[in-house]
Amino acid sequence: MKTNTRNTFQKWLLSAALFASVFSTYPQIGVGITTPEGALDIVSTNSAFILSRVANTAAVTNPINGMIIYDQSEKCFKGYQDGRWTACGFQYIENNTGNNTIVIDVTSLTGNIWMDRNLGASQVATSSSDILSYGDLYQWGRAADGHQLSSSGITSAIAISSNPGHDNFISQDTSPYDWLVPKNDNLWQGVNGINNPCPSGYRIPTSPEWDNERLKFATNDRSGAYESDLKLSAAGLRSFISGTYDNTFSSGNYWSSTAVSDGVIILQLQSNAILYQILPRAFGFSVRCIKN
Repeated sequence: MKTNTRNTFQKWLLSAALFASVFSTYPQIGVGITTPEGALDIVSTNSAFILSRVANTAAVTNPINGMIIYDQSEKCFKGYQDGRWTACGFQYIENNTGNNTIVIDVTSLTGNIWMDRNLGASQVATSSSDILSYGDLYQWGRAADGHQLSSSGITSAIAISSNPGHDNFISQDTSPYDWLVPKNDNLWQGVNGINNPCPSGYRIPTSPEWDNERLKFATNDRSGAYESDLKLSAAGLRSFISGTYDNTFSSGNYWSSTAVSDGVIILQLQSNAILYQILPRAFGFSVRCIKN
C-alpha cells in the first residue's frame, strides 16, 4: 500500500513538473500561428482583432489600469489609467456623404494640439502641393453636408437656414457674398458651434491661435507653413462667385472662427508671405481643427 501511494505521488510530481515546464517555457498564446512571439500573437490575412466595443466609458463599471476599449459614442479608442479614461487616441470623423477623415493628434511648438491633416484629407502633406493632403473646401459656417466636396453641385439659391437641406456649393455674386441670409456669427464658434464640422473635442481655431502658430514657423511664407509641425498645404480656393477652383498649388487658405463684420479672418499662405485677410463667407477654404 505504501509503495503504491509513493508511486502515485511520484507520478503526480512528475506530471506537475512537466506542466510547469511547458507553461514557463511557452507562456504565449498564438492564434493563426504555431510559434507566437508575444503573450498574444494573432496572425490573419483576411480578418482583424476587435477590442471591446462599449456604448461609452460609463458602461464599464469597474475599470482598471491598462484597459482599452472602443467608445461607440465618440467613435474612438480610449485607455484607462489612474482613475480616468484618456481622450480619444484614434478616431475618424464621418459625415453623411461618407467622406471620412482619420483623426490623429499633432502637438505644435505652441503646445497646442491639432489634427495632423486638413478635414477631408487622406494623408499628412508630403509637400505644400500634395494633392492628397488638400482635403475639402468649406464655406464658412456650413456643416459637413457634402457641399465641401469637389464633386458637389453649384446653386445660386441663397440659404435662409443654417442647414440648407442640400449638398450644393452656394455661389453668390451680390454683397455681402454670404451663402446664408441673415448672417450668423455663431455657426463655427467653439466645440459647441451650431455647424462645427470638426470631430468631437475639436473646433475651428481663432485668428490669434493661427497667429501664434505663424510666429513659430521657420519662415513667414508657404514653405515655412509646410515645414512646421502642422504640415499646411496649398489647396487654393473655391470661388464664391462661380464655384470653380482656383490658385491650387500656389496658395493655402485656412478659415478661422473669428468673424469680422460680414467677413471672416483667414490665414493665407503665399510663396513669399503669410497674410491675414478678411474675406467673404461664401468662399470655399481649407479647414484645420484644433483640440479644445
